[in-house]
Amino acid sequence: MIKIKQFKIWINGNLTPVDYLYTLCNCDNLKDTATFYYALYNEIDNKIGNKIAEGNLTMTGTDYEGFDSNEFAFNWVASQLKITIL
Repeated sequence: MIKIKQFKIWINGNLTPVDYLYTLCNCDNLKDTATFYYALYNEIDNKIGNKIAEGNLTMTGTDYEGFDSNEFAFNWVASQLKITIL
């Protein structure tokens, strides 16, 4: 779980703030593809709050070739979602 620059997304008719990014590599074929689960959370009373949105992203090609650390994975997911990590 990592703190991100807050942004708002439209959920059930409301603009809802998002403050945290969680990501997990849930599949890596160790050859040319990795799939990452991500979840976005809000903040309540200075703590991680409720899950606001979630999804999956698949990394391939030169991105996969550069995948060598958790930091790389977090930065890649954030870039795909156009999120700024703090």
